[in-house]
Amino acid sequence: NNCLVYSYGIQFDFSFDDAIVKKYNCEVHSFDPSMKVGDHKHGQNVFFHATGLSGDNNPSRGTNWKMRTLQKQREELGHSKRPMDVLKVDIEEWEWMAVPQMISSGALDDVRQFAIELHITLNIEPDARKYLLGLSILKDLYDKGFRIFWTHRNLWCKFSPRNGAPQRSGCHEVSFVNINNFN
Repeated sequence: NNCLVYSYGIQFDFSFDDAIVKKYNCEVHSFDPSMKVGDHKHGQNVFFHATGLSGDNNPSRGTNWKMRTLQKQREELGHSKRPMDVLKVDIEEWEWMAVPQMISSGALDDVRQFAIELHITLNIEPDARKYLLGLSILKDLYDKGFRIFWTHRNLWCKFSPRNGAPQRSGCHEVSFVNINNFN
């Protein structure tokens, strides 16, 4: 009843968004500035916004996409006081700017489930700083009450380590539940 879902980085694939509406009749807001289509109502309870998720509210460099923090997006849509049932994020490395801001601002405090694809790398071996940033974000999420309930390696973005070891996955889909928001 009255559930709210934000889905970032859909790239013309509304299957998750439509399925949530069909099964739970949630209000779903889908976001993706890369699709080059305007804001519109996609279907019953699915609203599309040509806006991306970032760590600030400035247009992206190079593409001039409209970008917002989660906190600002919620304010603009009138959802700042409404708990969010699911936040789904697949934003092709923008998460490294967006998630630390979401944690520090408290924008995740009333999010019940958080599903994200972490892009350690899309095709080249990352340096140690990227792994340390990822571990830091996972620890900060844990400290905020988020617990992993599902994880999956996305083999689409793999890389070959310089030391000759077998190919590794650079993208990981991780789903969390916020233990502070059970009700």
